[in-house]
Amino acid sequence: MKQAARSWRSARSAIRQGLDSAPQIAAPWREVASPFAPGPVLSDRAEGMPWQNVGWSVSLVGLLCYIWAVTTYAVPIGQASMIVAIVGLAMQRESLRFPPFLWIFAAYLGWAFVGASMTAYPQQVSLRIQLLWKVGLIALVLVNALRTRAQQRLFMFVFLAAFALYPTRGALFNYFGGYTVVGRAIWNYIYGNPNDLAALTLLQLGMVLAIYVREPKGWPKLAAIAGIVLLPFVILLTQSRGAFLAIAAFGLLVIAGQRRRARTFVVVAVVGAVVAMAAPDSLWERIGGLRSATNTETLREVDKEGSAEQRYEIWKVARRIAIENPIVGVGVGAYSQAHAQYALRSEFSPLAGGARDSHSTYLNVLAESGLVGFIIFCSLFANVFWYAERVRRNVREILPGSGQQILFLELGLMAFLMAGIFGSFAGLAFTYIQLALLWAVTNGIERDHTALLTGSAYRHSGSA
Repeated sequence: MKQAARSWRSARSAIRQGLDSAPQIAAPWREVASPFAPGPVLSDRAEGMPWQNVGWSVSLVGLLCYIWAVTTYAVPIGQASMIVAIVGLAMQRESLRFPPFLWIFAAYLGWAFVGASMTAYPQQVSLRIQLLWKVGLIALVLVNALRTRAQQRLFMFVFLAAFALYPTRGALFNYFGGYTVVGRAIWNYIYGNPNDLAALTLLQLGMVLAIYVREPKGWPKLAAIAGIVLLPFVILLTQSRGAFLAIAAFGLLVIAGQRRRARTFVVVAVVGAVVAMAAPDSLWERIGGLRSATNTETLREVDKEGSAEQRYEIWKVARRIAIENPIVGVGVGAYSQAHAQYALRSEFSPLAGGARDSHSTYLNVLAESGLVGFIIFCSLFANVFWYAERVRRNVREILPGSGQQILFLELGLMAFLMAGIFGSFAGLAFTYIQLALLWAVTNGIERDHTALLTGSAYRHSGSA
């Protein structure tokens, strides 16, 4: 055991110093100076154009068409594309992968069926369950179709391109063309809500940083730089206070996650300053109103529209629903109907009346699925975050670019979940697509890291 341990440490040290002479290892992992770690390390930069050396499959094509369709709404082929992708899974030679988070998702879906047997709103619950199992299939397709780093890179490029050409471009054109909601940037469909547009843009921000950190010089890297500037700008134009707090936390965590924090702080500060100077004055008025959000008696002063006060009253109803339905909840997808009935009680303000959304992912899950469902839901994300963080820490010295890629995908999803305090995202397919993408990228990096160490250890141990 001691000899094996010495061999492992020797191999790991050799890799860090760039001394591995094995041609099959040295060719794709060139020695360069990393911006994140001192000294020479092995490069894990992406090579070639995003569509080169991908390893095409029917599932991959179907998945790419699906993500383009559901992001852009340009062509109604989302369902057909996913059917093609699922058929492709049946055709592939590799065995299907079922990561732990998919089993947890299956448990959440099973608990939803339990709630469906007790709900007073069977029609609404049935519709949400149909959506959930479809989302589960999408996640299954993603983790099986995106097996290689090249496939994952292409998927992120297509996803980002779809978001840039439609929601981002559309929101900017609408805003400067005067088509807004009370001065707040919007686009169409799901992006017609400024808060949802901002939250979904947070996911894209994490993804574009993950792309940037591994791209060599060329137009893909320039496109990523443009996204790093434009996406925060779109978030600010939505004037979403929840997203503003989330992106502020995102920036702080990005700085904390770097070894050269001073340099990263300067970069983040410069980008932030450029974006902030271009932001409208009305944004800072909305942000300034947060000073009054610390006291429930001054909530009316937070904004002119009274949205903060109304959200607080809605949260009071959601809390009551969760307390009175602690085990299985009122059924997934049934919150609005339950809210309409509960809000009629005299204890609640008329501001909360009607079939409202809960305006909080976590209160929504508690009210719809009960405490058991809430624990399962949180475990779903905790499992992937734990896995991603473990792998990131293991690879960050040898493969710093890949480690940073995991970090940025993590932070994008974390920021999105933070914005979920003020928005209901448990029923959005994008929530689980991003979770599956984080797992797929982490798994690809872990396999590359293991192969790199194993091949080098084999050579340096003296084995033939």
